[in-house]
Amino acid sequence: MTNHKQIQSAKIADLYEKLIKGQCNALDIFWDDIKQSGSPIIEEIHGDDKNVMVTFVYRAKDEIENVVVYGAFPSYRYKENLMEHLLDTNLWYKTYIVRNDIRFGYNYSVNDALDDDYKKRNMNFILDEFNKNKIVFLKDDEDEEDMDIQRSFVELSKVKDDVWTRKMDHKCNGTLDITRYESKSLNNTRRVWVYKPFGYDNNDNDENIKEKNNLIVLTDGFMQINILNAVTVLDNLIYHNMIPRSLCVFVDSNSDRVNELAFNKKYGELIVNEILPWARSKYNVTDKPEETLIGGVSLGALASAYIVLEFPNVFHNVLAQSGSFFWDNQWLINRYIDSEKVNSKFYLNVGFLEDRPYDDEPVMRDSIDKLRDVLLNKGYEVAYDRLPSGHDYLSWGEGLANGLIALMGKK
Repeated sequence: MTNHKQIQSAKIADLYEKLIKGQCNALDIFWDDIKQSGSPIIEEIHGDDKNVMVTFVYRAKDEIENVVVYGAFPSYRYKENLMEHLLDTNLWYKTYIVRNDIRFGYNYSVNDALDDDYKKRNMNFILDEFNKNKIVFLKDDEDEEDMDIQRSFVELSKVKDDVWTRKMDHKCNGTLDITRYESKSLNNTRRVWVYKPFGYDNNDNDENIKEKNNLIVLTDGFMQINILNAVTVLDNLIYHNMIPRSLCVFVDSNSDRVNELAFNKKYGELIVNEILPWARSKYNVTDKPEETLIGGVSLGALASAYIVLEFPNVFHNVLAQSGSFFWDNQWLINRYIDSEKVNSKFYLNVGFLEDRPYDDEPVMRDSIDKLRDVLLNKGYEVAYDRLPSGHDYLSWGEGLANGLIALMGKK
């Protein structure tokens, strides 16, 4: 049973007081109000203009053992996010204080096993029935193990609007080619998409044409295109002259993604010795390292930073979003400490909500900040950004735009 002194939310505290005084209709009135206003409950904090109180609520339809709130906020540490049961009612709730300039997705897991079987937990997720806002990440139909992801969605009052991921009022849209690329280095096949900016002519790869397009290579191609809206980002940035005309090669992942992206020299050989020569033979793109960029998200960011160290003087621009630099006891960070400086500059970002551990590994933000400091101490040029979300796709599209502007933007 909840101790009244533990209740932070004024609305929950008010309901508690009414119930213990015997106002039997108080619970029905509370749920009617939630139906109208939606959830979670957002309450201002007197004297604090940077944070709000967020209370998640769940209405149980039967007797249950527990409810867990799960997401980048409040966190992925399920045991820390068990909801409280209010008296003997059907109300379960959990209150947090959080900064008011973030966005996040979340799910509920009812009768959670409270173990480390995350696949089973994912199958048990439900949406918040009182939150009309949700986000859907569509599955990759060519991945038999993939599934649609649906999350209830919250955007707090002081989040800045997205700019570059939104369709703008122009018709200057690029096009995508798709190829099934057979890799000799990895002995497998994957999809590779090539973005061509508006006005690109397939005859533009004539060797006599002096003006070459910049070249961008991004890992996790399906995600970049279908979840992060990378094509829209490129269209908008090029149209508004924020970056030079660029082609972008989206290299897809496969079922062996972790092994490919985590310090795998053969994956680097795929990018450097296969994809780049192939792209340059088919398209009008630069061969200048200073006009060539590699980037990715999470493990893709880790792979990008690894490749520029393993294959120097190929990519002078590295765009690393929410990089998994904690991997293998921060092995790559230590490599940068011990290695000679290479001729590359970096854009690093991390979400405000990546300031908490996922399991037992170092905190994501701490590792990214450590790499930033190592790079700066080595004399690298580093642009650094904090995004208003977590390790959850919600801001990586805008982060991509920020990184492209920082690294390749027109001066």
